[in-house]
Amino acid sequence: MTISKERTIKYSQGLFFIIGLLLINCFFFSISYSQPGLSSVSSSAEGWFWLNPLPQGNDLSDIIMTSPSHMIAVGNSATILVSTDGGSSWLNRTLTDNLQKKLRAVYFVDDNNGWAVGDSSVILRTTNGGNNWSFQSSGIPKGSAAVTLTDIYFASRDIGWVTGSGGNIFSTRNGGTLWSPQFSKPGVDLQSIRSFNDRLVWSCGNFGLFLRTTNSGTKWDSLNTPGPYTFKGMDFLSPSVGWMTDTHGMVFHTTDSGSTWRAQPTGINSSLSGIKMVTINYGFAAGDKGTIVNTTNGGSTWYIKIIDTTVNLTGIDFKGLASGWVVGTNGKMWNTSDAGAQWVPYSQSSFSNLRSIAYVGDSLFWTTGEKGAILFSSDAGHTWSPQVSNTTERLVDVQFWNAQRGIAVSDTGTILLTIDGGADWISRSMSNNRIFRTVKFLDSLNVIAAGDFGLEMISNDAGYNWSPVSIPSWMSFSSIFVLDSTTIWGAGEDTLKKKGEIFRSTDKGLSWVSLNITPVPRLSTIWFTSHDVGFTAGRWGRILKTSDGGNTWYQITKRPSGSDYRKMFFADQKYGWIAGEDGTIVKTQDGGQNWFPLSSGTNHNLHSLFFKDSLTGYVFGDGGTILKTLDGGGKEFKNPITTETPTYLTLFPNYPNPFNAGTKIPFYLPKATHVKLIVYDLLGKNVKVLLDEDRADGSHEDVVWDGLNGNGQQAANGIYFYRLVTPSGSITGKMLLIR
Repeated sequence: MTISKERTIKYSQGLFFIIGLLLINCFFFSISYSQPGLSSVSSSAEGWFWLNPLPQGNDLSDIIMTSPSHMIAVGNSATILVSTDGGSSWLNRTLTDNLQKKLRAVYFVDDNNGWAVGDSSVILRTTNGGNNWSFQSSGIPKGSAAVTLTDIYFASRDIGWVTGSGGNIFSTRNGGTLWSPQFSKPGVDLQSIRSFNDRLVWSCGNFGLFLRTTNSGTKWDSLNTPGPYTFKGMDFLSPSVGWMTDTHGMVFHTTDSGSTWRAQPTGINSSLSGIKMVTINYGFAAGDKGTIVNTTNGGSTWYIKIIDTTVNLTGIDFKGLASGWVVGTNGKMWNTSDAGAQWVPYSQSSFSNLRSIAYVGDSLFWTTGEKGAILFSSDAGHTWSPQVSNTTERLVDVQFWNAQRGIAVSDTGTILLTIDGGADWISRSMSNNRIFRTVKFLDSLNVIAAGDFGLEMISNDAGYNWSPVSIPSWMSFSSIFVLDSTTIWGAGEDTLKKKGEIFRSTDKGLSWVSLNITPVPRLSTIWFTSHDVGFTAGRWGRILKTSDGGNTWYQITKRPSGSDYRKMFFADQKYGWIAGEDGTIVKTQDGGQNWFPLSSGTNHNLHSLFFKDSLTGYVFGDGGTILKTLDGGGKEFKNPITTETPTYLTLFPNYPNPFNAGTKIPFYLPKATHVKLIVYDLLGKNVKVLLDEDRADGSHEDVVWDGLNGNGQQAANGIYFYRLVTPSGSITGKMLLIR
């Protein structure tokens, strides 16, 4: 568990809270480190469910409490969590048929009636407390760009508003059955919306934009604010009195309905997202780096509490002075029952980014990851205990020959050995910070470890001693598959030519032959189901197959276009799976001729997987993600890019993201038109024009940015924006380049 640090920037004689006169010392905050009893998220027999973290590990965006016992949280990958027992247990109501959509806000008018909004103009409605959800039309005109909806608020069961990108505000007067556009301001994103009644409504966003209407939205007035701040959260307690937060840790306060604002410094400079004022004096705001600030005097003084520096807090809500919840990244959740004096973590520790999996029999598992993490389970992955690796390096692969002997390798050249099931790990070799990617036992004595730039080492005594093998420096291995005691297959890259390679050895890895294949990006994983039939997969969703023992390889065309693939596993000659970036899992059930996507229920990068048989499987990934399935991974996920026809201009997320070699930017045109697709840096400078031509209607998935600017030079690492521009509208996406 991350030990929270805390500090106070102002002294207070005391806090008057809850029942009667409960005095709480503000000079030193205390935080409970006890771990409450956890309940796994309820799951059906279909698809994937979470083993770690619990109740789940997707980033959460918002939470609302309809009572101290009933709360609803929403987040990435259409995550919807519902608790009806004060948070002791949570039910997963995630919409797995809408995997690509991030839900950003949720609002309920009573225990039963609520709405959630998010990316791609998604609006969801529930009438039974969040147990079931249905889609509502956002009212965006046909042919217009999709809107990222950021917030929602209802004055009554019938009258409500949503706000989002492009300065858009939509309203409904019939509970969301019909939504109508009220306001738009291209280039500006509205972040929050609140109303006091069905006529008085406020909204705020970036570039210092603050809007107010006194006639239900017939006319919106733009009011002056202290400057071009990016406002994030907002709360009003009366027609006159309200507060806003911004991305630099500032709170702003108004006493005249937003006509003028006064800055209330909090003492921090990181972003504050949600704000909840419980009374005119008592309130809380949550933000980045695990920060919660609270006030007891209407914001004149703010007190700082840091509950977990590794988490960005995104949503906070209270019901009464005592009971509150806050949520954030990686599915983390905390609750308080004493007005914020203590915040108790609900979600289980997520360990670290998990990179590999080893298994012996049906129940003994090991997984490795960041900062030297090695975790062991003796009950088929349901509970895990850490093992001491004596290293802080990233352990990228682990392999066990039996329940006692195992080997792990790092991407900085370390080889670790255990002969007692992981109770003790000892270092057996270091290769001067060179990059290992994979390790495999050939038999009980012979072991091979390989990686980038010609790195290969072999052991003939079960891992005690290691010797380097001389191979060309351009050979880089990502994965190794042991076909028999002498034949080994490898997949990786020619680092000089920057293209995928397949390698074969028939002498236990002492020498290798490079196979001639169609040029593809780096290959990450390889598997053979027989001596003749094999598969390899890698970047940009490429899958290759051989049916003649590797002499010829051809690309599989009946596959989803998608993110980079990381790891492949076949349970038998028919059933196989591949896991990859952004929660990607694809499956074949006809021996690899056809592949279809599954809904993993997460957008975390997935690095490793294995199946006990055609039904029971596990997948491991970033954020400590461990998922399990009992039905082969569930039903085919219908990719909205290829199987759902949008009715409006749509820009889909680029993939992979983050990326280093190249990223694909798909989009949909409702009609034939002229299209521009341009990459910009954070300062708004044009980096490269990717597209400037007429295009037919329909889906387009052929535009790739290779990370080069308009002069053919490599762009620097960092965040970039890509903008799709047509005569009918424009949409912007964000991507991260990491080399």
